Amino acid sequence: MIEAIFFDIDGTLLSFKTHQMTQTLQQALIEVRKKGIKLFIATGRHISEMEEIEKYPFFDGYITLNGGYCFNEKEVYYKIPVSKKDARKAIEIASEMEHCIAFVDEHEMTVNFHNERLMDIIAQANIPAAKIQDPRLLLDKEIYMIVLYSDPEKDEWILSQLPDLSATRWHPSFVDVTPKNCSKKQGIIETCKKYGLNIENCMAFGDAANDIEMLQTVGYGIAMGNATDDVKQIAKETTLCCEEDGIVHTLKKYMLIENT
Repeated sequence: MIEAIFFDIDGTLLSFKTHQMTQTLQQALIEVRKKGIKLFIATGRHISEMEEIEKYPFFDGYITLNGGYCFNEKEVYYKIPVSKKDARKAIEIASEMEHCIAFVDEHEMTVNFHNERLMDIIAQANIPAAKIQDPRLLLDKEIYMIVLYSDPEKDEWILSQLPDLSATRWHPSFVDVTPKNCSKKQGIIETCKKYGLNIENCMAFGDAANDIEMLQTVGYGIAMGNATDDVKQIAKETTLCCEEDGIVHTLKKYMLIENT
């Protein structure tokens, strides 16, 4: 029996083309939740980048920042910030180098400056532009994620200065940097503890590198048809593409909704 389902956002719930959830999928999720199955978001995004998802009132909780900040409508039930030492080093780098670097605290995402690469990403993802702010103003705040907007070869030196952090690149134009023990996997583990769920009776859908551990952790890890090859290789199975309502297809297959 499926007790809960975890969903990545980009390329899974929302199409990269339309940035919206299909009507068919919306109705399917409403039907699933009526059966008592809990629904959770599991994303690398910050809450400030989830305006489209917030339109849909059928999620029980949110695993955000690749597992670094988990909450529901009542409380934050798990969070893991970057250490003060690493945050200070990253802020120092952002203050001195000509690299576009974003910092994510509990309430907002800010960036040291805007450049063409960043604005292109914002347009592609259909998300608000992060506010420009001097990173040194964040020295007394808890930082949960650092985002580097540069090419892989340019990231190498920055990451070498932050050896206690982990980098996940799920898009060619940027890399998410978080504490090493931060992941969607850990977010799901903590969510299952919070809600008393058996992780083997949970399902998850994803399409990118930061979804791999998540799909391996649950009993039913499903790769989208548009997923990268490495994700498909580790998934229990692969469904149709996001634009083809792959999630709906799988929910029907497992008889979680009516096959009409």
